[in-house]
This record gives sequence, structure tokens and C-alpha cells, in this order.
Amino acid sequence: KNAVGFLKGESEVPIYSSDVCYPEYQEGYFYYTFGVSEMDCYGVIDFENEKSILFVPHPDPLYKIWMTVLGVEDFKKKYPLIDEVYYVEEMENWFAGHKPETVFLNSGVNSDSGL
Repeated sequence: KNAVGFLKGESEVPIYSSDVCYPEYQEGYFYYTFGVSEMDCYGVIDFENEKSILFVPHPDPLYKIWMTVLGVEDFKKKYPLIDEVYYVEEMENWFAGHKPETVFLNSGVNSDSGL
């Protein structure tokens, strides 16, 4: 009762001091659970209310000059099976407002790879 699962998606890894990153592959558990391929996202599974909540990065508007920048509404359209979408900056307020008694984390050592 009043428990949530909390998962972190993969983050971009820059190649040395360049402005490009290594090829991106979403973390497997995160992709399986939320179906989201974008980097630097977090997800919550609200077990009691049976909802999925996605927290997405809020990129600097300057990025619009050379790339497509997705906002909360864009993520809602792209992933219609996700129940709620917020910016990462709103995550602390979400947790403070919902006050889950138990938060399950996917952490530890992978028994196959040792990572």
C-alpha cells in the first residue's frame, strides 16, 4: 500500500571534450517498463493507483536552434500509455505531494555482467 517503483533511464555520455556523445542505448529495465528511448529520464510506477509517471529533462531553449526539443506535451503525445509526464525539476515536489511509504529501487550488481 502506498508504494512506488522508481527507475532511472540511461544518461548521455560525452566523448571526451567534444560536443557529441557515445551511441545511446536506453537502460533495459527502463525501456521495458516505460517504452521511452530518450536519455536522462526517470520513471515511477504507482502500484496503488496503477499509474505510470515519467519525468523528462527540461532542455535549455537554446537547443531549439539545432535540434528538436521535446516538452511535456510532446512526451504525452509520443507515449500515450504513460499516465503522467512532468519535468525532472518537478520530481521532488511530486514525491513530497504523494508521500509514498515505500520506494522500490532497481539497484545492485547485475549477476550476469558483474556491473
